[in-house]
Amino acid sequence: MSQTQPPDAGSPSPSVPSLAEAPLPLEARSVSEILRASHVLLVEIRAVRASEWEATSPDDQKRHLDMDIALVETLKGTTRLNDGAVFRVEVDQLQGSPRLPPANVWSALSPAPGSRFLFVSNGQLVSNGQEPVDPAELLAPAAVVRVSSGAQAVEVHLAKRAERLFINVRDSPDPGPADRELAASRAIIALAQENIASLGDIFGRYLCARVLPSFARSPDRPVSELAALLTSPTGTFPFKIELTAGLDQAGIDLGGDPLFLRAVVRAYFEMLLDPALANMHHRLVQVSLYLLIFPEDDEGPRPRADDVLPDAAARARYEKALGAHPNERGKALAHWLSQTGSRPAP
Repeated sequence: MSQTQPPDAGSPSPSVPSLAEAPLPLEARSVSEILRASHVLLVEIRAVRASEWEATSPDDQKRHLDMDIALVETLKGTTRLNDGAVFRVEVDQLQGSPRLPPANVWSALSPAPGSRFLFVSNGQLVSNGQEPVDPAELLAPAAVVRVSSGAQAVEVHLAKRAERLFINVRDSPDPGPADRELAASRAIIALAQENIASLGDIFGRYLCARVLPSFARSPDRPVSELAALLTSPTGTFPFKIELTAGLDQAGIDLGGDPLFLRAVVRAYFEMLLDPALANMHHRLVQVSLYLLIFPEDDEGPRPRADDVLPDAAARARYEKALGAHPNERGKALAHWLSQTGSRPAP
């Protein structure tokens, strides 16, 4: 199970315009959990009957939850119940050392009547691949891939809209670009730009899963379009960190490409200037920027700073920003920025 922050269990998810959507396919090896998992369910807690906490060891305790849960919307897969139906779920919550991760997914949640959660689950784990399944089984800890705030259902709807757009462009019979998959990638990047304020980590991983395969194989890759998403002032922190991770991975293969370097290095340095992304700055210096400019296991010449970043004033701003990172890699990047007109040593 992938779990970062316990989701906010408060308000219902925002409404999404009723535009054309396509079902999300099942892609078992995808980096996107909404493509990789068999089911995505939006649920609402209707009633909670909780036992008292009881000690199970000197440091651990548990309680039993007996809940009535409404299936608000089935966003992927099928279940035995229709949307709107109410079903019962029983599960134990466990509490232990705060230094350890939660013992199961429900132990990280604070379910209360009216709260909504988005569950991404694998029905195959509990039903041997037979569908439809009981939605209660999909909320069992063993089946859950990830749980988020119900507000993130908007990202799944946007991914389903992107999936329809991707299919329509890729499979269009009309004459058009020779590389239709690349054109489809550009179309969903444009959709992302239009809706960027609504995007978080779920859509970020979906976008990387859809775009980066064609992005990596084609010299006509939409690198500037992706970089523009990173520097958008309305883009969210969770979305940008997922897109950065995807581009970091792409950089392992494409870091030597001049167009890739110019667009992505500039975007990363611009992010380093953004105080709203302060929690990303250490990663940008230590991983993203450093490994693009000084890739591991690469003995070839390093790119010149003035080739990658022709604007001398911008280079000066970036070098000043690196003053907040007086570590080995931060100093190496600052030195690289200052050495123009010659190739710096590895």
